[in-house]
Amino acid sequence: MSKQQKKKTKTGSHKSKRQGRSNHRKSYHRNFHRDPQDLLKKHPEEELELSDYYDGDVSKLVTGLVVSRKGPVYIVRWQSGYMPPPKFWSEEQTPLQLGDELSCIARREGKAAVIGDIVHFLWEQSDLALGLIVAVELRDNALVRADALGRRPQTLAANLDRIWIVSALDPQPKSGLIDRYLVAAHVNHINVGLILNKVDLFMDEEHVDELESFLEPYRSLQVPILLLSATEGDGVDQLNDYLKAERSVFVGHSGVGKTSLLNSLIPGLDEAVTEVSDATGKGQHTTTTSTLYTLEHGGEIIDSPGIRSFGLWDMPPEQLKDHFSEFLEYAEQCYFHNCTHLHEPKCAVLDALDRGEIHIERYENYVRIYDDLLDESTEAY
Repeated sequence: MSKQQKKKTKTGSHKSKRQGRSNHRKSYHRNFHRDPQDLLKKHPEEELELSDYYDGDVSKLVTGLVVSRKGPVYIVRWQSGYMPPPKFWSEEQTPLQLGDELSCIARREGKAAVIGDIVHFLWEQSDLALGLIVAVELRDNALVRADALGRRPQTLAANLDRIWIVSALDPQPKSGLIDRYLVAAHVNHINVGLILNKVDLFMDEEHVDELESFLEPYRSLQVPILLLSATEGDGVDQLNDYLKAERSVFVGHSGVGKTSLLNSLIPGLDEAVTEVSDATGKGQHTTTTSTLYTLEHGGEIIDSPGIRSFGLWDMPPEQLKDHFSEFLEYAEQCYFHNCTHLHEPKCAVLDALDRGEIHIERYENYVRIYDDLLDESTEAY
C-alpha cells in the first residue's frame, strides 16, 4: 500500500503521532495554491461565496481542496495558508504540513462544497474537525444532475478536466445514460471519454459483433474510446496516458467495474468490489461516496458512486439539439431556424437520418431525452 493511501486524515479528536513523512506534492492543477488575497483581486468578495458567518480578515483564511465528504464532515487537503495555532497540538502530536488532509465542517450559510472544490477555511477545532469552511471558490465547471424528483440540482464534482463514462457489456450498457452524460459534459465544457470495461469476458465472435454495434454511434463523435480489462490490466496503460496532469471523474452505471478500475490504477488501494447480480442483471453499489485520489504520475481521479439514472438539470428542451454534435452541420440547412428535428418539414437532420448519416440509436435517445425534459418543464408550471 502506498504512503498516500496509508496516511490518516486528521480530525479534531486526533490523538496519535502521525507516522511517516508528509505527502506534500507540488500541484499542477490550475486552482491550487491560490492565496485568498490574490483571489479577491480577481473576484469581488461575494463571488467567493463567503458565508454570512464570516466577515473577518480574508488574510486569515487557509486554502484547501475537498477530496471527500462523510456526512457533515469534509475531508480537505491543505494547500496554502498559515500554520494552525500551537494550541492545536500536544507534545505527542505531529503538526499538520502542507499536503496533509484534515476534517472540516461548514456553516449552513453559503454554497455547499463538493469534491474538487477549492475552499477557504479557518483553523477552528471542534469534536468533529480542525477547520471551519467559510468560502467556496468560483468553479471552473461542475458535473450537475437533477435529483430523483427532478426538482433540485445535485452537484457531483467540480473543476474537472475530463469525465470518463465507464460502461461494460455486463451489465448491459445503457446508451441513453451515456448520451445524457455526453450532453452534461458538453453543456459544462468538460472533455469526455468512453471506457468499455471487462472486454476480456466478451472476445468471442458473437460478443465482438455486439461490442462493435454498441460503439459504432460513438466513433464519429471525436471522443476517446478505450477498451480495457481492469482485472487483467489490459488497456490500463493507455488510460494512464490520458489521466496524467488531469483531474478526471469516473461515472457510470452500477456494476461496470469503476472500483476495479481504480484498484488497477492505484496499487494497494484494495477498494471492495462486488459482482453483478445474477438474479437482476444489475450492478451493485460498491462506492457509496465520491473520493478524490492523487495518482503516482500526478493526475487525479474521482471515483463516484454508480447510478441508474441521470437527469439533466436546467436544460430547456429546445436547447437539447445544440448538444448532439452530429446534428449541428445539418441543422444550419433546416428550413425553420428553431427546428427541433422532431416533426418539422424540410428538416435537414431528419433527412440525414433517412440517409443513414446520423445513427438511429443516438437520434432515438435524443427523442427520449427531449420528451423527458418536456415532461419536467410541464410539471414545473
